[in-house]
Amino acid sequence: MNTGGSWQFPWGRVTQTYARHSSSFPDGTYGGNPNGYILEIEGKVIYDLGDTCPFAEMAWYGEDYNIDVALMPVGDLFTMGVEGAVRAAKMLKPGLIIPIHYNTFPPIQIDIEQCRRRLEQEASK
Repeated sequence: MNTGGSWQFPWGRVTQTYARHSSSFPDGTYGGNPNGYILEIEGKVIYDLGDTCPFAEMAWYGEDYNIDVALMPVGDLFTMGVEGAVRAAKMLKPGLIIPIHYNTFPPIQIDIEQCRRRLEQEASK
């Protein structure tokens, strides 16, 4: 697959999306294009944003898909943080957000309860 492409598998459809993130290996060599994936499975839509920050085209995904679940990075420093996740959620309008890429090592430690409250606050507007 490549960015923007889709493929119908026996179990559902996958679309590879853009993600804004750097990509390199520990030795500094280029690691390829970062991407996310939209999965359409059994009438549900799951969007794994991958490592990214919010970007304007997310609004298109929010218009083109009825996103049931968004796997959304919130850890900051290497991906978007809470405020970026709020911006992305406004564009995507997912039914449920599952936070990812946080609290796995010190630089990306966050208060996940504060994150949850902030996302819920924006969803209620």
